[in-house]
This record gives sequence, C-alpha cells and structure tokens, in this order.
Amino acid sequence: MVTATKTDNIKPLIDRLNRCESNLRELEGQTQSQQERVLALLKEHPEEQLLDIFQLSSQPDYRLTHQLMCQLWSFKEKSEGEVIPAGAAKQAMCTIQYVSQEIIDNWPALTPKKVSRLGILIKGAANIASEK
Repeated sequence: MVTATKTDNIKPLIDRLNRCESNLRELEGQTQSQQERVLALLKEHPEEQLLDIFQLSSQPDYRLTHQLMCQLWSFKEKSEGEVIPAGAAKQAMCTIQYVSQEIIDNWPALTPKKVSRLGILIKGAANIASEK
C-alpha cells in the first residue's frame, strides 16, 4: 500500500519525468540537446530522488528518458565543458564503471534497496552498451 506521504513525494518526480520526456520527444534527432536535457535533470536532484526517477522511468511512457539516464548517469557530476564520449555504448560503459565504483566505495553504508536499484541501473546501461 502506498502512503499519502510516498504519493506526495512521487507526484513531483512524475511531473518532472513527464516534462523531460516531452522535451526529449520535441528534440528528436538532436542527440546533443537531448543529452543536455537529461544531464540537467540528473544534476537537479539528489541521488536518492534520481534512483526514484530512474525506477519510474522504466515504464514504457518514459523510454527516451530512461535510455539517456542509463547512458549518462556517470556524467551527472561532471562540470560544464567536459567532454562526453561519443556513442551510446561508450557512455553506457562509463555509467557501468561509475556506478560499480560507487557501490565499491560506499558498500558498508548501502542499503539492500539502494544496491538493488543501482544494479538495475547497471543492467540498463549494459543492455545499451551491448546493442549493435
């Protein structure tokens, strides 16, 4: 059962996801602009909220947002002007490495739920990296 507090916390994230997905669809074919939009989303929220957004984005309505989050997660901490490697596979591999290192560095403090959600992120990035 979802509590009122949980619903109140999720609604703004869903609204944010809806806006992001709508923007990405408007920018279809403009890969760099789409990446910038998702990076802005990633930089606006703390990691716990991002994990909630990532989990929500796995629904079919948010396909573009989910795919780009899998690719670009590792670049959320980068400063402006740093080079993002070309290609979805390369970006996804960077995400896998980044998230794996985060798990290793923070292992004692991670909850099972967070480890599971980070594992799902790695799996999503691996699927993108393996696409030909």
